[in-house]
Amino acid sequence: MTIKLIATDMDGTLLNHDNAVSQRNREAIRAARAAGVRVVLCTGRPLPGIATYLEPLGLTTDDDYAIAYNGALVQSCASGTVLLQHEVTLADYARFYTLSQRFHVDIHAEDNQTLYAGQSPTSALTRTEARLTFINLVVRTPDDFAPDTRFAKIMFIDQPAQIDRLQAHLAPATRAAYTIVRSEPYFLEVLNQRASKGRALAGLAAKLHVQPDEVMVLGDQANDLSMFNYAGWGVAMGNAIPAVKAQANAVTGTNAEDGVAQAIERYVLR
Repeated sequence: MTIKLIATDMDGTLLNHDNAVSQRNREAIRAARAAGVRVVLCTGRPLPGIATYLEPLGLTTDDDYAIAYNGALVQSCASGTVLLQHEVTLADYARFYTLSQRFHVDIHAEDNQTLYAGQSPTSALTRTEARLTFINLVVRTPDDFAPDTRFAKIMFIDQPAQIDRLQAHLAPATRAAYTIVRSEPYFLEVLNQRASKGRALAGLAAKLHVQPDEVMVLGDQANDLSMFNYAGWGVAMGNAIPAVKAQANAVTGTNAEDGVAQAIERYVLR
């Protein structure tokens, strides 16, 4: 097995409980890059939400890429140039906004720079999400946008029991019309049907002339499963949900145990 590209999730995978990249993880990624292996960060965050991690990891050129918004955007790390993009429309947002009102669940939409909360006052979860992803937070309902407005994603954000209740209500036709992923217990994300981490990774790898069996992926949550379906070698974190572990070729340490570095050292730098 020769790995030419490593695709790693961020939250719960590369990042520890302090939202930091450990020294061992950082050194392993730099060693992989020095060996000629590409490293792609794959996240539900926007590019500004991972910008602080790029320089320490050495991902600073126009030939370095990140998969943002769970696959809705593939961008150059250096310039932000968009390589691949799949958005949702204002009509999509209005549809799910109505559902959020019915189930009393907080909702927001995001583009490259701004998180648009659909309710005021905003919740602590919403404010924390904006702070961690380094994007602006404003309050706007669907009526406040121009008809041609498009978004990277729509997200329900609330207590897990509330999200469970709403998710159980989603009709099969709705599930089929969008990519809907539970990226955290308190997040339910709605994306363009063609957007997923796995599809974005497949598109990027094809442009880079990398085959699926030359790709290693690492992740922990349901929004990472599409990457595992695509890649030749999938490594689940020790803290991953059971569905991810079941799909993986191997299980590494947790995100608090430098699990990403353990996997790179074992399968790439051996």
